[in-house]
Amino acid sequence: MATAKLEKCEICARAVISNRAYCLMHEAARRRVTDSYHDWERAYPQISWERYLERIIELKETGEASREVARHLLVTVE
Repeated sequence: MATAKLEKCEICARAVISNRAYCLMHEAARRRVTDSYHDWERAYPQISWERYLERIIELKETGEASREVARHLLVTVE
């Protein structure tokens, strides 16, 4: 049986398994952030990925894990 290689989350250094860049919490937040962009695109057709990330970082309704993911994604885009 193959053993999974343990790595660390790119945001918080918690353990991740396999090829993931994030721990389970940040991976779930990444999916929410990515999925929500499509809703924002429908509402704001001119919004760029970068501007979307900036906006969700600013919103008080954004959860901390999603905000951390958005910050990380924004840095990796630049």
